[in-house]
Amino acid sequence: MISDQPANGISSDLAQLRRRVADLEDQLSAYQRLESELRIFKSVVDNALDGIGFASLDGIVQYVNQSFKDMTGFGDRAVGSTIADFLSEDGREQVYREVAPAVQTAGSWQGLLPYQRPDGQSWQAQGSAFLVTNTAGQPIAQAIILRDVTEQIETAEQQRRQAAELRRANDRIELGFENTPLATIEFDTKGIIHRWNASAERIFGWSAAEMIGTHILARIVPNVAAEHVQAIVDTLLSGQMANSRNLNVTKDGREVTCQWYNAVLQDSDGNVMGVLSQTEDVSQQLRNEDERAALQEQVIAAQQAALRELSTPIIPLTDRTIAMPLIGSIDSARAQQVIETLLEGVASSRATTAILDITGVQVVDTQVANALLRAAQAVKLLGAQVVITGIRPEVAQTLVGLGLDLSNVVTRSSLQAGISYALAGGR
Repeated sequence: MISDQPANGISSDLAQLRRRVADLEDQLSAYQRLESELRIFKSVVDNALDGIGFASLDGIVQYVNQSFKDMTGFGDRAVGSTIADFLSEDGREQVYREVAPAVQTAGSWQGLLPYQRPDGQSWQAQGSAFLVTNTAGQPIAQAIILRDVTEQIETAEQQRRQAAELRRANDRIELGFENTPLATIEFDTKGIIHRWNASAERIFGWSAAEMIGTHILARIVPNVAAEHVQAIVDTLLSGQMANSRNLNVTKDGREVTCQWYNAVLQDSDGNVMGVLSQTEDVSQQLRNEDERAALQEQVIAAQQAALRELSTPIIPLTDRTIAMPLIGSIDSARAQQVIETLLEGVASSRATTAILDITGVQVVDTQVANALLRAAQAVKLLGAQVVITGIRPEVAQTLVGLGLDLSNVVTRSSLQAGISYALAGGR
């Protein structure tokens, strides 16, 4: 009988061999999967937009991707550098104070860090740092992930400054709105009031609570027909009534004259939103102007009367003799004034002789000579005689040259001679 023991032994060995081969095949597949995953992981890391790097536990950089090289400005020199080499002075201080303790105790850290490129340019990064451990949980490296957020931070800071300036501008506008001495009123395209400041209350008497929500023309503008209300508002919205002076009514029924300044309000797209009106009560101002005008007219009239008296003075010499010394230039208006004053003087004093002294008249032309002749003729009609004195040689020559007939007019060279003639009874 032949034993089957050797055959059974061979079969057992073959089975073990097959299992070993299967195990090796499984391990090879696992290694192949791991290698594929590593290649995929490396491709992802190499092409990531964020800067990714690995450093030893003592801070020496072992690997960085292309984004890390470009972002830090170190290029290929990044590998072999220390983590501190990428940071600004403030960044190194922050790492020692904050980042390193967090990584050592918690295993990771996230936050903003200030960096500095080799050319001295500063930049800000949103960073992550964490420990890489082996299968036994022991740390074997440090991983660093960086994202350049300099532009976002600058943009956010600019927006913050703009927002702060906008708030300050709005505060200034609000302060001006509430404290301006002008009544400031805002209403929409339907004429409904949305804002009413303290000066509006002071001028018109109604409070903001009473006016907001009402129509701009409902209370303060008298005698507006209903069919004309929207037309007036539309005119204001068109900007055609930038300035106007209107009669308005106060809460207690008084009529006041107000000067209005209107501006159309638009949104950022240019759509008309309403009107901002500012107004002041000019009633007292107008009354003051009228009073000043009336007073000015009185002053002018008094000045004119005084000037008439000063420019054409009547000097009584005797009961029957008066003198009028003339000084300066004589135009047509003053010539007429001379005649009127002389006639009034002769009539009121019942003088028989009136002396016109022209010593102070610098220029005697046709107009002056004719005025003197008219004065002599007018006085003669009242029964008096005119004596013209102060005729200088050059004046006599001028009068002769003008060809005027002075045969009916008594002339003397000086005022003294004229007075002597009058006192001698016209001899």
